[in-house]
Amino acid sequence: MNRLLPLALLVALALPAGAGAKLVVGISDQNASTFGDPLYAGAKLTIARYVLPYDITKDPAQAARFESWLAAARGAHQKVLVSFEHSRLSRKAAGKLPSAKAYKAALTAFKRKYGSKFDVSPWNEVDRKYDAARGEGQPTWNKPAMTATYYGVARKVFKGKKIVALDILDQANVNPALSYIRKFRAAVRKQHLAAPTIWGLHPYSDINRFSTSRTRKMLKAIGRRGEVWLTEASGIVRFGGGFPFNVKRAAAANKCMFTIAKLAKRIKRLYVFGWGPGGTFDSGLIGDGGIPRPGYTVVKKRQAARCKKP
Repeated sequence: MNRLLPLALLVALALPAGAGAKLVVGISDQNASTFGDPLYAGAKLTIARYVLPYDITKDPAQAARFESWLAAARGAHQKVLVSFEHSRLSRKAAGKLPSAKAYKAALTAFKRKYGSKFDVSPWNEVDRKYDAARGEGQPTWNKPAMTATYYGVARKVFKGKKIVALDILDQANVNPALSYIRKFRAAVRKQHLAAPTIWGLHPYSDINRFSTSRTRKMLKAIGRRGEVWLTEASGIVRFGGGFPFNVKRAAAANKCMFTIAKLAKRIKRLYVFGWGPGGTFDSGLIGDGGIPRPGYTVVKKRQAARCKKP
């Protein structure tokens, strides 16, 4: 006997795989005040990312900042991604990688204190070279096998949660990033870890040089399996001598950012960095006095345009 299928089901069956799926857009930002800005609701952002030291439960100052941010983010109904990185207890501690045992203990302490209702990135921007003099970068920059180990640990501690296997920066010369990806994948296989289901890319150089070539190469390097999240991305308003203050250029770069997000259907999320005006590195969507910059409109409207210099 023939039965009539519900209209919604008929439509679903008719659509090709992946059809109708929209890019989810959010913020990567360290300030609790962001979520109280009336403009934030207007941008319709639903996901938020916070970068925190892996040993945050031993750092009361960092813990207090995170707790304030977390309360504000959840108050704004954001789905939270936490991205762990080096310690901030001291410059010496920042340059030292924890053992697998110490890392597991730290993540377990975090889970015990804050729960597990998070998406998790085991280590932020793994390939950014550590500069001991400035205390910047990551001590993972030349340790892809250890990064793989942290990925394995995070999967065990946050079992069943979404884990961003690798959070990696493209950089002007993308070749070191491509090499890091290959070595990371080899280490995952050697350590008999589950194949990554989520990859995190930071395509700053492509976005702000109005290019797509680096991102295309990174997508090829990670292989065909797994979702891709642009876990940190933005048009730069000001950064050093190479990027003098220019909100129009940053807005054009943000349009390129949305074009990059369309390079592959498996790019599912985009975290824009950040909300308010910054210091030496400024990519804020909002300027002094709470005035929205042109980039805010780009993000609010999800405007994509050809990656072409203005």
